[in-house]
Amino acid sequence: MATQEDTVKTATIGTLVAVLALSVVVVALTVTAMVRSEERSLETVRDSAANLGPLRELETSQLAKLSAPPAIVDKAKGTVSVPIELAMKLEVESARKEQMAVPESAPTASETAAHPADAGSVPVPRVRGGGPELAPQGAAPKEHAQ
Repeated sequence: MATQEDTVKTATIGTLVAVLALSVVVVALTVTAMVRSEERSLETVRDSAANLGPLRELETSQLAKLSAPPAIVDKAKGTVSVPIELAMKLEVESARKEQMAVPESAPTASETAAHPADAGSVPVPRVRGGGPELAPQGAAPKEHAQ
């Protein structure tokens, strides 16, 4: 009985691998295209069905509060409402004045003991015309004539 030699047919295996790789790429591209198409159709449905009225109303009311003229909110607590642009300008001015007023060294314990009234004080910014004042902690800010 004669035996036949085993020969590897590399050309056939190479062709099969190339066809398989090509078919995987085609399937991947097809799935990607289908997903993108579905996303576009869902976006169209979402945009047409979205109720953005409450969001627009909220945005308008918040913008109106931020740009409203200065007003007293609670006189007993000393709370005022200031437009955001003015509030930012006042904060920058206050920070600059505080930076200029900062001593080169921190107060020592003996200096703090010499001025016990200032120990519980916190800076309260003025609404108009000037830098921060010291007021006892928990006290309402002083009202200024406008």
